[in-house]
Amino acid sequence: VDAVSETAGDLGVAPEISGSVIEAAQGAFDSAIASGASPQDAFDAAGNAAGEAYGDPLEAIGEAAGAAFSEALAEGATPEEAFSAAADAATETAGDLGVAPEISGPVIEAAQGAFDSAIADGASPEEAFEAAGNAAGEAYGDPLEAIGEAAGAAFSEALAEGATPEEAFSAAADAFSETAGDYGFPPELVDPVIGAAQEAFDSAIADGASP
Repeated sequence: VDAVSETAGDLGVAPEISGSVIEAAQGAFDSAIASGASPQDAFDAAGNAAGEAYGDPLEAIGEAAGAAFSEALAEGATPEEAFSAAADAATETAGDLGVAPEISGPVIEAAQGAFDSAIADGASPEEAFEAAGNAAGEAYGDPLEAIGEAAGAAFSEALAEGATPEEAFSAAADAFSETAGDYGFPPELVDPVIGAAQEAFDSAIADGASP
C-alpha cells in the first residue's frame, strides 16, 4: 500500500483522494474477512468501496458536457450545435479519465438519440438535454456491478475449466483490473484492492479454505 500511495502521488493523484480510496478498500476487505466472507466476496466488497470512494467518472463527464452545452446556448448556438459541443466535451473528458471508447461511445450515442427525439417532440433544449443525461446514465449502467460481475465470471469460468484456485483468482484479478480500467478507474486506485485481496486469498487457501 505504501508503494501504491507513492505511485499515485507520482502520477498526480492527490493524497487526500488516493489515500481515502485505499483506506476505504482496505477497511471493506478487512471487515468482510472478519465477518467470515470468502476471499472472492471480500475482494468484491473492497472493489465496491474503492469505487464509491473514488466516485463515478460519469459524473465528471456529465458536468463537462453540461457546462459546454450551457455555454454554447448562451453564445447563441442552436440546440443541435450546443449538444454537439456537449458531446465533444464529454468525449474529451472521458478520454482524459481513461474511459474506454467502447464504453463512452455507446453512452454518447444513446444521449444523442434521446436528445434528438426530445427536440423533435417539441421539448426545450434544457428538457432535451435532461433526457439525454438520463439515457446516458442508463447506457453507462453501474460500473461497480459490471466490474464485480466480470471478476466473478472469470473466477468461476477458470475453476470450471480446471484451473487451480490461485489461477482462478489471478483470472478474476485480471478481469477486475481490465474492466475497472475500461470504466476510467486508474491502476493506482485499483491495484491496492487486488493486492490486499491476493494476500488474504493466499492466506485463506493456505489455511485450508475452499475457493
